[in-house]
Amino acid sequence: MPAAPDILQFLRGQLFQTPQLPNKSFAGKTVVITGANTGLGFECAKHLIQLNVSNLILGCRSVDKGEAAKEKLLTRSKSTSVQVWKVDMADYGSVKSFANKLNKDLPRLDALLVNAGISTNEYHVAERLEQTLTVNVVSSFLLCFLALSKLSQTAAETGEASHLTIVGSLVHCFADHQQIVRPPAGKIFATLSDKSQADMAARYFLSKLIVLLCVQEMSKQMSRSKEKSGKDAVIFNCPNPGWCKTELFRQDDGGAFARNLLRLIGRTPEAGARTLTSAIAADVSTHGHYLSECQVKPASVWVRSQEGQAVQSKVWKELIDQLNTIEPGVSEALV
Repeated sequence: MPAAPDILQFLRGQLFQTPQLPNKSFAGKTVVITGANTGLGFECAKHLIQLNVSNLILGCRSVDKGEAAKEKLLTRSKSTSVQVWKVDMADYGSVKSFANKLNKDLPRLDALLVNAGISTNEYHVAERLEQTLTVNVVSSFLLCFLALSKLSQTAAETGEASHLTIVGSLVHCFADHQQIVRPPAGKIFATLSDKSQADMAARYFLSKLIVLLCVQEMSKQMSRSKEKSGKDAVIFNCPNPGWCKTELFRQDDGGAFARNLLRLIGRTPEAGARTLTSAIAADVSTHGHYLSECQVKPASVWVRSQEGQAVQSKVWKELIDQLNTIEPGVSEALV
């Protein structure tokens, strides 16, 4: 169970604080969004057009659905260039191809919003790991590492920090952290991918806990790299959109109680997406932080604990080993 401060923070934010769009123009900027054809990603794309973004790349698993989203977006603006690129986060080869196109074809990259994710109570394997871990964690960070050089290059050339954002969630507070405490070092992902032990009912929560831990650790490494190189910063943050009425939980909606509560206090996708749009416009004070209601807020009590910080290092090391196996030397982007 989450600690009382975590529950109070969630309730205050969900019930009494309304996310606000940033007062910032994206004119001249290029932004890439994964999972952009529906839900929060699509709503964020609509916000960016409202804020005059010049170039918008929609990363979608289904090109047809992406093209349909593109047509809707183009009715809102004739000055924004919108492209649809295929990326399947359950396929490392697809992620690498997407990143390669991003690095070769884009003259600049001002912001990458890693939004694509899944929530399912069904066990499936993708790339030899349980699929939620592959999509929400490993592929997401693989894309982050592969895009880092382009983001850094853009920041250096423009003199303005670029943004790298992975969508987080308040549900990291509800995750059973013992599932990543118990496995021995080097066996976390393998243990979680063991079908006989996989707790799929809570897997989405756990994936968002792992994401937040790894964002915190990666941002530390990025800050050290900046100190050594003196290069312009890439701001890396992790926004929580709140509890939103999207299609994310269409396979596992938590039952009748959760459905009715969501109807009462859930945010619209548009309101939730304001947190993502804000995150890719935020200043350096958000680097490495969990954001909620467009503000820096504390991560869960456990994440901030001594045990949580020790497990963070253990999970990070294992993630880096995974990534270097998928793409040898990819972690050198932080050196």
